Amino acid sequence: STIGELHGKSVAIMGSLVPWYEAVALAHGAAHVLTIEYNELQYNHPNITTVTNDEWYGDGGGDSKGTTFDVVLSISSFEHDGLGRYGDPLDPEGDIKAMQKMKRLVRPGGHLLLAVPTGKDTLVWNVHRIYGRLRLPLMMKGWTLEHHVGLDRESLDFYRGHGIQPVYILRNEDTGQVPQF
Repeated sequence: STIGELHGKSVAIMGSLVPWYEAVALAHGAAHVLTIEYNELQYNHPNITTVTNDEWYGDGGGDSKGTTFDVVLSISSFEHDGLGRYGDPLDPEGDIKAMQKMKRLVRPGGHLLLAVPTGKDTLVWNVHRIYGRLRLPLMMKGWTLEHHVGLDRESLDFYRGHGIQPVYILRNEDTGQVPQF
């Protein structure tokens, strides 16, 4: 099975104010989509459920009764975590902690589709982070990088405003190897 085959799979979307990715997942056969977002959302579709981060993770930073998903998408989301821009608490490691939470949310062997701005490591306060040779491997620690689309490795050495946003396809499998860029 390839990542594009979502028929009957459980899918979660991390940080989504407009249900574009939810619609794509359902169009590709996902059985159900859960959106986890800092803001309260109201989508009117029987196969989309929305919860806030506080509702899902609670005060203890856990998860909702050990529920796991076959596929999780984080498209332009984690680079904002911990910067306070979208109602989240200030935390310099908020993005790294979000990736650690994904290890519990994605079932073993399942996939995380991650898109974050990529370029020279930069913090644009309080807008977002840009991931380069230093922080990008920290984000992927404990994951197997299966594939990437849109990555120009030379761009990791240059600051270009918002950076580019390749999509990294990560499998929830810790081989002990940290991807090097």
